[in-house]
Order: sequence, then structure tokens, then C-alpha cells
Amino acid sequence: MSALPGTTGRRRIYLMRHGHVDYFGKEIREAGGDFSVVPLTPLGQEQAKAAGIALSHVAFDRAVCSGYPRTQQTAEYVLAAQPSDGAPALEVDAGLVEVHGGDYGHVKNRAEMAAKMAFHFDIAGEPGASMLPGGEVFAEAMARSVASIT
Repeated sequence: MSALPGTTGRRRIYLMRHGHVDYFGKEIREAGGDFSVVPLTPLGQEQAKAAGIALSHVAFDRAVCSGYPRTQQTAEYVLAAQPSDGAPALEVDAGLVEVHGGDYGHVKNRAEMAAKMAFHFDIAGEPGASMLPGGEVFAEAMARSVASIT
């Protein structure tokens, strides 16, 4: 790896989103709508494996995830594709969890849920804006996640 002028080494940060999940799946219903328990679907597992293959040439110094099952599974698939002597241990940093949502109200289907989420993401830059009524303030979520990567 070549160094940038004035540095001793060059670093890159690879940010990934987890593979496909089903927010209306059995696990969510059994957990009473707790989105923190959502695992990858079979499609999500295949996506994570494909990401691992695509990144298998990258020598990672660190690997960090939020600890949610979907992020941990995705990271584990990616790290499994690393050379056997090169994969770092996966670290969990709870500061990287997604913005905590509030009350969705009654949601009938995926399209309605997506529309509610999109509206709140559209206003995320406004002072005091939160992810749904009673949810985390976007600015606080940003501060939390930035603190975890600096």
C-alpha cells in the first residue's frame, strides 16, 4: 500500500449495509416488532457472501459492526472470504446501531412502512427531527455513530 504525502500509510474505510432482511418476518412478529433481532434472509446471506468475494482481495485492518444479527452475519460472511491468515476479529460497537425508530402506528404492508420511513428520512436535517414519533433524534444518532468511527 502506498502512503499519501505527509502520512505513514494510507487508510480506507469500507462502509457496508447489511444484506437483505424481512422486516415483516417471523422473527419480528415473535419479538413484538423489535427490529433489532432481524436476521438476514437467504437472499441477504447470498448478498453477504457475494460482498465477501468482491472484497476478498482487500486486507482489512479492522472489522466493526453494530452487533445486530443482520450486521454481524453480513460481516462474518465478508470476513470468511478473507485469506485464512488475514481476517481480523470482528468487533462490536453498539454506537453503530441504526437510528432508533419510534411509533410506526398500524402498518399494513411494506409499501406503507417504506413511505412512512421515507418521509422521516426526508426531514432528517431539520432541527429536532426524529425517526418517527418518539424515535431517536437524527442529529443525536449522527453524533453517536460519528463518535464510534473517529
